[in-house]
Order: sequence, then structure tokens, then C-alpha cells
Amino acid sequence: MASPPLLLLFLLLSHASAAEYGDELLRRAWEEREWMVDARRRIHAHPELAFREHRTSALVREELECLGISHRAVAGTGVVADVGSGAAPFVALRADMDALPLQELVEWEHKSKVDGVMHACGHDVHTAMLLGAAKLLRQRKDQLKGTVRLLFQPAEEGGAGASHMIKEGALDGVEAIFAMHVDYRIPTGVIAAHPGPTQAAVCFFEAKIEGKTGMAETPHLNVDPIVAASFAIVSLQQLVSREDDPLHSQVVSVTYVKAGKALDATPAIVEFGGTLRSITTEGLYRLQKRVKEVVEGQVVVHRCKAAVEIKGDDYPMYPAVVNIGSCTTT
Repeated sequence: MASPPLLLLFLLLSHASAAEYGDELLRRAWEEREWMVDARRRIHAHPELAFREHRTSALVREELECLGISHRAVAGTGVVADVGSGAAPFVALRADMDALPLQELVEWEHKSKVDGVMHACGHDVHTAMLLGAAKLLRQRKDQLKGTVRLLFQPAEEGGAGASHMIKEGALDGVEAIFAMHVDYRIPTGVIAAHPGPTQAAVCFFEAKIEGKTGMAETPHLNVDPIVAASFAIVSLQQLVSREDDPLHSQVVSVTYVKAGKALDATPAIVEFGGTLRSITTEGLYRLQKRVKEVVEGQVVVHRCKAAVEIKGDDYPMYPAVVNIGSCTTT
């Protein structure tokens, strides 16, 4: 749990050796371990979904106030706080706070008290870790040759909380940002990282195909959007297998199809949608363009009309995450 502040302090503290600060911070982090574990368990017992993290946000603000760290609300339930000189350089640490709509089945003392909601992805841990970082940084605020911005983000599990925070100025002036994710496969106290692309660029799309409804026994009088949608969906599967370099990771997934309910009539409209992913942001833009071209082209063959939308406000496109510099596993 001490690892995030270690990274930042090595960057911002201008005197003494990294080894000396590493030893000191690890010692102080162990002293604060029970406090962080307690914070994590309180968050875990009261999980909240995207943009409903009111209790979690209140807990974060209460702990920051106890530490004497000023803060402000962003994106509804998000929290931003600065520690240090208040001047550049600004370096950010980020953690997410929301839970998932899942039922916790493990029986233990700190089990979720909210039916159908639980912290299944570790965001309770991330929030507690960032609070721990805040405490260690606050203890050394006069030694920081710059400012560390703490970002407690809502709505990571859908809802684009990061986008809302950015729009409200959470990253203004920030020159670098650090984030991490817990992983049960990696031993406690170990950080794994690598340079280059690490998280794919992502977006979501929806397509609406319009034909002409009619009785199923007279298909020649209808314009069948189901046939058009079927050909379009099959064609989309070839965007990766036939148009992209096999060494370049991309995904095109159609995740739902909605049409009529009648057994004896052709529907007028078929809707389908899904997600696009690419290890590079440029690759995602190419996929977006080709999805529109393929769907619109296929439906013309079948005498239908089509509209393809790349989702925006509620599901904004995320660029690829690319780690810069040299990284090693320690």
C-alpha cells in the first residue's frame, strides 16, 4: 500500500537518497496499515454504484479533513485534493471508488450490507490506498518540491467518471499521473509494470437498420432488416481477421440484437450494438470508420436504411493507455 507515495516522493523530494526514503516510508506505511485496512473494510461493507458514492465520498472527505488536507467536490461524488507547495510541478495519484451490481456470497464480518452491490473489483482497496498515500504525503508536505493531486474518481464501472472530472478541471496543470490496480495474482508489496500500450482504447456503438414490415408468408412484399443485420454482423467479424495486422490487438464484439417479437411477421427495425477495442487510439478510429462503412454498405444491398452511432456522452471513447519511459517489475 505504500508504493504509490514512494513513487511520487522519489520524484518530488529533492534531498536524501531514494533508499533512505524507501525504508522510512515502508516503516511508516506499516504503522498506518491497520488504519488503511479499517478504511477499506468500511468502504467494502457499504458499496455504492456509479455516481451514487455518497457515503464513500463522505468518508474520503472526512478522512482528508482529519488530515488537514483541503479538498473539493467534482463530478458529483468525486473528490480532488492537493498536497504540497501548491505550485508546479503537479503530479496526480488516482483511485476509483464505485462498486459493481453483484451479490457478495462470501460470509465474513465485513460483507457488503447492500443487497445486490459489492466491491468485486478492488475499488475499496484503491480508495484506502490513496487515503494512505494522502497521509504519508501530508506528513512530508513541506519537503515536496511541487504538488501531488489526489483524485478520488466516481463511476469507473460505466458512467465515464474520469471524463466528467477532467471537464471540471481535475487535471488542470497536471504533468504526470499515476494509477494502479490490485491483482490477486501478484504478491502483496509487489508492483508489476511495463512500458508501452497496456490498456486498449475503447468505445461503444449502436446500429439501427430500417426495413419494411409485413407478413412472414409474403417476404417478397417486405424489406427484411433481419437479413440485412445478419449480413452486417457477419461482415463486421472480418474487420479484425482480414483487415488488421495479426500482431495488432483489436476487438469487434456485437453484444446485443433487438428486433420484433412476432412469429409470423417481419419487423420494421432491427437494432444491435457492441464495443470496439484497439491497443492503439489510431486503430480505434479506423475501426469506427470501417464499422460505419460496413453496416451502411451491407444494408443497401438488402434495400434497407442504416444509422450507426458511436456512443458519446454517457459512453465516451477512451484513448489507449500507454506507459512512458522504462518500467521494470520489482
